[in-house]
Amino acid sequence: MIVSLLCLIIVSCASQQVTVIPVLTETTEVTQGVTPTISPTKTSSQTLLPIPTIPIATLNAVATLNAVRIDLINQMPELEKYGTFCQLSDCYGAENSPNGQQIIITNGNEIELFNINGQRIGKYSFYEFYGNLIGFGGGYASSVHWSKDGKYLYIATYFGDGGPEPYFGYKSSLARVNLENGTWKDTGISGVISFSQNEKYIIYSANKSEIRIRDLQSGEENTHFTTDYYLYFGNFVWSPDNKKIVFTATPEQWSENDSRFALYMIDLESKTIFNLHESSFPFYYPVNWAEVNTVTLNRFEEFGEWSIDLSVNPPIITP
Repeated sequence: MIVSLLCLIIVSCASQQVTVIPVLTETTEVTQGVTPTISPTKTSSQTLLPIPTIPIATLNAVATLNAVRIDLINQMPELEKYGTFCQLSDCYGAENSPNGQQIIITNGNEIELFNINGQRIGKYSFYEFYGNLIGFGGGYASSVHWSKDGKYLYIATYFGDGGPEPYFGYKSSLARVNLENGTWKDTGISGVISFSQNEKYIIYSANKSEIRIRDLQSGEENTHFTTDYYLYFGNFVWSPDNKKIVFTATPEQWSENDSRFALYMIDLESKTIFNLHESSFPFYYPVNWAEVNTVTLNRFEEFGEWSIDLSVNPPIITP
């Protein structure tokens, strides 16, 4: 009897079914009679930004400049001290003239100027142009303009960006180098400078509330003044016919929120200056003048593009 009872218990246990209950998560889907499936959590895909394409003309120009730079260094190993190098799209410490006949090797303080055949034209430095004044630990010298006729290179000295932010770029002196014999002349110009596209004029602002325009052929100068409130000027943009200039004017305390700023225009033919627009911080500054009566503007510390219409009075700024 005891044996029969044991057999009955064993048969009963063998017939029992154990059901395993799955542990559910937020991504588990359970369907009756179907094996549970786990849905994978979606991973956000990273958006790949397009890689800007370097124009073929830029690649060729940089390759040519780099070849000349390397050839010069091979001829004159002492040029290694300038630490120049080239990447795909630009070169550091090396620059060639627009007509490709001259090349500059520089470390930012000294400039060595050569013809493309390796003939040295001259060596120039910040101290040679400006002098070592007490109170200044050092300075910079850089090329700012090659004349279109291939005769001159203008080199400026400076201590930093100067003026209100790097938009203005105050220059402490401006020298003109003769590319034929390497001699240089002090132009007597300092401040924020800009050459007209036809290279007939240069506008500069060295003194507070004063802007000067010099005729580079005759040497004649015209001086224009603003109100005493505006002390610094820059972002000079020339009209397509080189007869007008639009620029920004700022006060000495230009970064204060309650400061006012102005856009001025000078008419070279009438020799007059106009206040086009005044506004509070952040200020507008001109960047391009492609159409007769429309100047393209940017705004300090803001993204976007604006334009000022000069065909109406008063001029209107629109996005």
